[in-house]
Parts: sequence; structure tokens; C-alpha cells
Amino acid sequence: APRFNSSDMLIVRSIGRAAVSRGSPLKTGSFTPLVQRANLGTSFQQQNLRWQSTTSTDQESKDASAQIALYDSPLKRSVRVLKVLSVNSATLTMALLPPSIFIGREDLPLAGKLAISVTVCGFAGLTTAVLHWVTKSYVRSITVSAEDYAQLEVEAMKETPNTDSLLDMQMTVETLNFFGFKKQVQLTPRDVVYPTDNPAFRSFQAKDNWYFVHDNLVHDSVLRLLLPRV
Repeated sequence: APRFNSSDMLIVRSIGRAAVSRGSPLKTGSFTPLVQRANLGTSFQQQNLRWQSTTSTDQESKDASAQIALYDSPLKRSVRVLKVLSVNSATLTMALLPPSIFIGREDLPLAGKLAISVTVCGFAGLTTAVLHWVTKSYVRSITVSAEDYAQLEVEAMKETPNTDSLLDMQMTVETLNFFGFKKQVQLTPRDVVYPTDNPAFRSFQAKDNWYFVHDNLVHDSVLRLLLPRV
């Protein structure tokens, strides 16, 4: 049987009093629209509650999976632009220079044309390779999940943080590949190995790869709990 709330009962009583005052008794069938309206309202409320519950769950899931930046390199844009320009210029040089030399300089002997083409193309490829070697370890950003970030903030407020509890925390480290595209790697503090000397462009090693970060930016953030020896 359908259930009526207090507002529906007031409507029923008002309809009954109006019918009695006019001298026309209220028939049983006249309750049908009211019952349908009550059922429709109940169904709408249930659907609205389910929608709100689903929306709230989705929002909580998005918040939990959100990434918080612990480290943001000040030169990440400049390094990427430099790598992209270097790769594009080397590609254009190797593709266009040899044909232009062989076609445009008919007075040069074949050996001279080959020497010029190999020298210029080799120089373009070498400079691009050297640039990649220097910047391949350059870290553009380090992020963690929102949940892990909250844990880091709690540990950072302690006088003696428990860094052992953070050894398995996942960090997303972003660098650039040879062509200047983003490359992301999942690391934990347990994977990190620190150099014994002070090599150039190398702050720590993890999974057989070297990474470079600006140490002053690490010391000024909660990232120092994950990379204490940088």
C-alpha cells in the first residue's frame, strides 16, 4: 500500500471537506490521481538520492586519484623547447642538406660533396645526441596521490618524522625522451640510490636510470621526506 506523508494527508482532508460542503460524496476512484502523484514523487526522490550518491562516490574517487605536485622544475618548458628544436633542426639538416649539395653544386667532386654532407650531418646529429645525454636525467615534475600527500603533510609536522613508513610511497617522476615527449616513471623511496661522489646532472639513481633535481626545491618542500639525501 502506498504511504502518504503529512502534506499528502492534508491535501486529502481538504478535498474531502470541499466535496462534503458541495454535497457530492468523495468517491474512492478520486484518490487514484493522488496515489499516482505520491508514487511518482517517491520514485523521483529515490532516483535523485541514487544520483546524488553516485555523484558523491565519483567525486571522492577523482579526489583520491588526483595527483599533487611535490616538485615542479623551473626550466621544464625551456628544456623541452630546446630538445624539440634540436631534434627538428637535425632532422631537417640530414634530410635536406645532402640533396641540395649533390644537386646544387655540380662543380664539386663527388668526394667533396660526400665530405661536406657527412661533416654537417654528423655535427647536427652529435649536438642533438649530446643535448639528450645532458637533459635525459632532468626531472620536470614529481607528483604523488592526494592521499599520500596528506600523509606527507602529517609526517612533516612531526618533530621526528617516521620516514620508514614512507619507503613504499609511489612517486610519479616525469622526464623527457629523445624526441621531447613526456616520459613518466613510477618510483618509491626504496628504489632510490644516492651517488657517493658529486656527478654532474645526477642527483639520484633508480631502476638503472639517473635523475637530476634542483636540491633547493627539494629541501623547501615535503619531498625532502622522500629524498632526504638529495
